[in-house]
Formats: sequence, structure tokens, C-alpha cells
Amino acid sequence: MFQEMRSSLGIPKSTDILGHIRSLPTRPQRAEAVRSIQSIERRAMARQRPQPFLLELMQYLDSRGIRKGLCTRNFPAPVQHLRDNFLKGIEFEGVVTRDTPGIRAKPEGDGLWMIVEGWDRNTDNHSSTSTTSSETTIPTQDAKGPITDLIDQSLTSSSSPSDPATPHNNPYIPPSRIPHLRQHHGHNILMVGDSIDDLLAGRNAGAATVLLVNEENSHLADHEACDLGVRTLRELRDVLEKGFVGSERGL
Repeated sequence: MFQEMRSSLGIPKSTDILGHIRSLPTRPQRAEAVRSIQSIERRAMARQRPQPFLLELMQYLDSRGIRKGLCTRNFPAPVQHLRDNFLKGIEFEGVVTRDTPGIRAKPEGDGLWMIVEGWDRNTDNHSSTSTTSSETTIPTQDAKGPITDLIDQSLTSSSSPSDPATPHNNPYIPPSRIPHLRQHHGHNILMVGDSIDDLLAGRNAGAATVLLVNEENSHLADHEACDLGVRTLRELRDVLEKGFVGSERGL
């Protein structure tokens, strides 16, 4: 997947896809690069398959009153494809994609805080137990590996996917709100993902972090931003059932 993306852009593995597109000097060049990457994403979308136990985990979270959001570096179409085909009837209390205006992509923590800000505004509709605030990004698989890697390689954080270099200020979360959100929700946020960007986004938002380990990312289980590694979503359910305490290293 990423190899194909980088090949289409003519960049080596060491070059960040997002950074490269932002660095292109003209709007037409950036727009063409985005179109090229979206074409690859759409083909990958057709191969999308759910991780084992995905639906059961979502149902478990619902049964326990645990709120869940999707913080993705993908564009909206593959996210909607996932929900329509594999998660019918499952609601997410906040979805952030790379087209969400004003949100910096992971590894920044903006997307998580935007989701939590929405939870904070609707606090009266949820219980206040320690399990009511969990931010989860739930991976799915393509033929060769986790398709949520697409989520972790955003092409733009601008409101216009045709111009990923356009800067934005964050209109959703005033700086004065961050201490309140961190105080009241930070210790209850769990970021689940399969990449270093997921782990760092969780850490930057002050959340506990869980790595869904696979053959390609197993080295990240020892990263300082990883609180816990699990190999299956069933194992994650068991961890949540027993309780989980993250580190104090979050910002």
C-alpha cells in the first residue's frame, strides 16, 4: 500500500507522504498528488476486510457504555465503506478524518481532543464512570496487512482535499479548553492503533495507548509511547474487562 503510494509520488520510504505533498510548490501539483493517492486508497477500499472480532468488540463497548470515536488519517470514503459494510448499527460518538477542517493529522493529538470536546458537550447523556471515555481506532485488514495504515498516513489536514498545504487554525478547541478536557477526560481516554502515529497521537493527547501488534509493527511494542500491546481485538476486550492503567507520560 505505502510502497505503491510512494512509487506513484516518486519518493523513497524515508520520505513522509504527508510532508512530501505539503512541500509541493504549486496547488495543481498538490491536487494531482492527492488524486493519485486517493485512487490507491479506493482500490484498497475494495479489498477491505474486518479484523476478527471487530463487530463483537464494538458490541461489547456499547454494552458497557464505553464511548468510542474514530480518529483517522484517511479521507471519508473508506471510513464510510467500513461502517456501511462491517459495522452496521454501530454508532461512533465522533469521527475525525483528514478532511475535518482545522485538525492537524496524527501524530498530533488534535483529533482526539476534538472528539473528547464533543463528548464533553454531551456529558449529560452518558454515565460518568471511568469507562465512559475511550477513543478507539479499530483496524481492518487488506490482503497484506492492516488497512488502517491508511488512517495513519494522512494526505492533508486541510478542509479542502485538493489543497493539502493550506494552513488552518483549530476552530474546535480553544487553548483554554485543553486543561479542562485533560483534567476531566484525559485519564479515561484510550487510543488503540497500529502505527507510531497512533501511539504518538495518544501520547500527545494524554491518553493511554494500546498497539494492535502485527508482523510489521511488533518493534513498536517496546516504544516509550506504547503502554500495552495486544495481538487480537478479543485480547483487547479482555484487557478492558479487567481494567487497564496507562502511564503518566502523556502530555
